[in-house]
Amino acid sequence: HADDPDLQLAITDFLQNREFEPEVRAALLRSLATITGGASGTEQIFLNALESDHFDVQQTALMALQRYPESEAVKGRVQAYALKSDSLPVFRNAVRVFSTVADTAAFDAFIGQIVRTDTSGHRAIFAIQEWINSGMAADRGVRQTEFYTSGTYDYPVRKTALQILIRHDHTPEDWKARAEKLLSEADPRIRFLVVRGLSGMSGLDPSEVIAPRIEDEYDARVYRAMRDVMSNP
Repeated sequence: HADDPDLQLAITDFLQNREFEPEVRAALLRSLATITGGASGTEQIFLNALESDHFDVQQTALMALQRYPESEAVKGRVQAYALKSDSLPVFRNAVRVFSTVADTAAFDAFIGQIVRTDTSGHRAIFAIQEWINSGMAADRGVRQTEFYTSGTYDYPVRKTALQILIRHDHTPEDWKARAEKLLSEADPRIRFLVVRGLSGMSGLDPSEVIAPRIEDEYDARVYRAMRDVMSNP
């Protein structure tokens, strides 16, 4: 039905000329997204819906816009929607969609803007995670992530940063330097994640970093993790 202009026009007129409850309009938009299948020229329906006052309608429109990676208008509006969002979950959804429609240069610029403006780190670390997952800039993303392991940020941000590094940074020298710094952290949750990162790290003997510290470790869970890593390098 994506190439059936009569059907598209009928549904568009139906949406524009009638009043619906938000959940009904959202359902109709989902159906329209399936019918149009990203056909060129139909994106304006969803761009208009993105301006709705109703959350369900906005989110349905946002999801539909993933089907239009060739549209510059879609890229610009989705980016603007992400940047102006007050809600972290809404921001995350917008970033996911933007990562599917943006090219590498646009997504790189978007990441730079978020990093410069997000003082809490919650938005930045999520955007960086999507940046890495998209495959656009894994190495640069890993380097950027390191910044968010700092004690400047609260635990959820640091946890996400360390989880990203555990998955994507397999450089023994990096982990040795990271562990030497972060195993002195007051928060045992951070120390535990660092020990996890050392586990199974090829080219690094975890005992080099852990042995000088294990006897002073007061948290039982971290101590057990240290002992396990040392016994199963």
